[in-house]
Amino acid sequence: MSGRTTTGDKVLGLEMGADDYIGKPFQPREMVARIKAHIRRYHASYNGSLSMPEARPVPERVAFGGFVLDRMQLQVFDKSNKPTNLTVREFRLIEALVMAPRQVHSREYLLNTVRGDNLDITDRAIDVQFLRIRRKLGDKPGQKQIIKAVRSIGYMLGCDTAVL
Repeated sequence: MSGRTTTGDKVLGLEMGADDYIGKPFQPREMVARIKAHIRRYHASYNGSLSMPEARPVPERVAFGGFVLDRMQLQVFDKSNKPTNLTVREFRLIEALVMAPRQVHSREYLLNTVRGDNLDITDRAIDVQFLRIRRKLGDKPGQKQIIKAVRSIGYMLGCDTAVL
């Protein structure tokens, strides 16, 4: 959305990667219609359907590698139901892996997951965070690892999960 409405400005915006361009002033109904059209195209490109996909409930508790992630309490519990004492940032990182098991997550994605308003965090800080998480979970090299590093890319959960 921009106050610049010349054809050149619109073309430049679209060439720079914008999916759409709307000049000000605009009508709210037009904006809503454009957003709905983009959502329809997005879903059609991923599942071959023009209808909105059904919303799946997000599980509150998920078991993984001998632990239970409780999203309501923002806590990870071990086998004896003892909390692992993760920081909020550490919890968000392990949550990202647990909610998409066996999927590789880039450092950039994980960084965006936990950064919030703190723009000073570097992508290598993610490595330090996972080192701390591994220590707290007792995840040791040479054993079947819960958290697996994928060289030059990021991290993934290396175990199965079960919704509780």
